[in-house]
Amino acid sequence: QVHLYQLSRLLHDLLPRLHQLFEKFDVAPFFYAAPWFLTLFSSQFPLYFASRTMDVIFLDGLDAVFKISLTLLRHAEAQLLECQSFENILDCMKNVLPAIGARVPDVIVREAMELDIREKLRTFEVEHSVLQDLDSSQTMGANLEAANIALKAQHTDLIQQLAVARGNALRLQDTVNDLSADNKRLSQQVERHTQQTAELRRTVEHLRRQLGSQSLGGGEEETDGPGQVVRRKKLGRSGLRRRLSVPAFPIGNRPIMEVRQHFGTRVKTYLIFTS
Repeated sequence: QVHLYQLSRLLHDLLPRLHQLFEKFDVAPFFYAAPWFLTLFSSQFPLYFASRTMDVIFLDGLDAVFKISLTLLRHAEAQLLECQSFENILDCMKNVLPAIGARVPDVIVREAMELDIREKLRTFEVEHSVLQDLDSSQTMGANLEAANIALKAQHTDLIQQLAVARGNALRLQDTVNDLSADNKRLSQQVERHTQQTAELRRTVEHLRRQLGSQSLGGGEEETDGPGQVVRRKKLGRSGLRRRLSVPAFPIGNRPIMEVRQHFGTRVKTYLIFTS
């Protein structure tokens, strides 16, 4: 690539009209000069011309390839300027230049040796290196810019995900608070139910003790508790008796009424809640 760039710059300085023609039809040095540098003119030119160029290359180094290329293009400049397309230019390069090399090889070699392009080649080599570094820097800058844009987009996505996560955390905290409140309310209900159960157990125990004491006693009138009078009433020939009592104690917040039925020596007791 360096050699092709150097040849293009030499055409720009030494053969400007030909360079403009090549630029017009996008004829890069790669299309015609790459075989010259790779095979040293041996693939497209006659053997005698190739051997003469090898003598010059051994004498002057790789610079001789540039000198011979410029000399050939200068000799074919008139025919090339008549071309009006990309294909015509390449056909002229393929046919006209080898013919010139075959016809006047010694003239081409002698004129090539008279060219002094060493300084230009070194200058163009440095220029190409600088351009390559600049292209690399621009490419790196473009890559960094693309990476920066991608990081910004990723940062935005992470912020959105963080906002969603915070919203979910707040909702979960509200749910935890609600569950804690429900748990506290249920604990209070369990405690109240436990207390009511204990009160019911004490009431049942109290009633059992009263029933036990009444089964041992007799008479037409008994007292079951403070301020409570028990009345007996005959219920026909069978001797069935019902003993009604006025409630003397509550269960929780509701008073009860106790009803007892006597069948001979047996007694049935009923608790009736009243409003």
